[in-house]
Amino acid sequence: MLNVDGHSHDQADDSDPVDTPDRPAYLVVDLDGCLVSIDTLWESFFQGIIASPLRCLSVPLWLLRGKAYFKAQVSEIWQPDVTHFPYNPQVLDHIRARRAAGARTVLATAAHQSIARAVAEHVGLFDDVLCSDGQHNLSGSNKARAIDQYCNSERFEYMGDSAADLHVWPHAARCVAVDPARSVERKLRAINPRADVLRHPRPSRLAAMIRLLRPHQWVKNLLILAPLALAHKLTDPKLILLSLMTLVCFCLGASATYVYNDLADVETDRRHARKSRRPLAAGHIGSMHAAVVAAALLVFVMALAAWVDPKVLILLVVYVLVTTLYNISFKRKVFIDVLTLTGLYTLRLFAGCVATGIVISEWLLAFSVFFFLSLALTKRYTELDASQGKLLNTRRGYRIEDVPLVGNLGSTSGFIAVLVLALYVNSDAVAVYHEHSLLWFICPLMLYWIARVWFLAYRGELHDDPVVFAAKDRHTYIIGALCVLTFVLASTGFDWISRLF
Repeated sequence: MLNVDGHSHDQADDSDPVDTPDRPAYLVVDLDGCLVSIDTLWESFFQGIIASPLRCLSVPLWLLRGKAYFKAQVSEIWQPDVTHFPYNPQVLDHIRARRAAGARTVLATAAHQSIARAVAEHVGLFDDVLCSDGQHNLSGSNKARAIDQYCNSERFEYMGDSAADLHVWPHAARCVAVDPARSVERKLRAINPRADVLRHPRPSRLAAMIRLLRPHQWVKNLLILAPLALAHKLTDPKLILLSLMTLVCFCLGASATYVYNDLADVETDRRHARKSRRPLAAGHIGSMHAAVVAAALLVFVMALAAWVDPKVLILLVVYVLVTTLYNISFKRKVFIDVLTLTGLYTLRLFAGCVATGIVISEWLLAFSVFFFLSLALTKRYTELDASQGKLLNTRRGYRIEDVPLVGNLGSTSGFIAVLVLALYVNSDAVAVYHEHSLLWFICPLMLYWIARVWFLAYRGELHDDPVVFAAKDRHTYIIGALCVLTFVLASTGFDWISRLF
């Protein structure tokens, strides 16, 4: 048992806390899931393994030596930033109120002492800390005994959240459960019918899991259907099925990589005004649950991709590996980051071609490279522009003085993409269209959309993710509909209109 100074508590050194029937002399508060809405051990574990992947080879040996040793080793490879933990405001208010009433406040947690002491120091509301060290794991019955010993068998109030706290609550004069599972709440009521339950407003587990998978990002994978549409084979049911199955593989595979990205960037996300609301950063989903979901998704989509076509499986593996490298390293390399994003967009086109056996057009490839490079640079420009005067952009490898250059490169790439489209319309490759001259109308539509995106970016009015912007933008839907209509008219001619009348 350790307090903040690493010594046993000596009550004679302090003024005696006030003990009343409704307000025990001691308030003992749990950390994980109670004071903070995360599991600090597993979050630190995944952060450490992501930072030092080879250390995972030692994990079985750590576990063989017990939980206390495991926690100590995790603390050596990663020290979390406790200042941006998702603290529960209701718990903090309760601690302040009880402390003002004269209670002695104690943080009692199974977390390693390095995390527990850092949290206590940051919060500044605890008189002492009881926590795990390299030899003792302060959980369950061990915690109950440590608290009884600390309080010298005097009455105490205990705030917890999980089944492990059911070992402590029977010893407490007053019980408070913070966001407990329904099964834990029922067992607590059996122990103490007068127990208080604090519910912190938060989305349901299902809603948080859906947000974690970022289904709105799946719109990027519609590129897989582009080769089928441009080859005028949308009436072939077999090719449509193969394309849709490939689309599902890449959507779920992308979601798995987004989960991994959130695991790796959870501390950075907590410092960001918008990203701090992501499920992992906000503590709505635990790191262990997220990691299990990501692993299950990868196993499923790899099996599905192998069933569709072994070549699709290879492209999906390449996509996952490149995305992983991007999250680990590439996104911090100047211009390599946007080239990688461009490559991932283009890879989706290749997947659509491989799944259907369609040969990719050189024109489509050239257009996609410049168009998606413009989108990638748009994303980076808005992030850098929003972080001017701060140090956030240093994590990306860019400097504040790079912002104008990034904007110039992005807008230029977008206009080159339209130039490629114009050259394509003027080439012999458009002979497959009945009214190929109509394709010229797509050029001004694309010019308008790209120019509008960059105008908004320069004004600071663009969402830092162009895909999210496009999904919510009315002008994008109108321009998209006009482009599709132009494409249909160019492909079929005007005969179907005359037949309508």
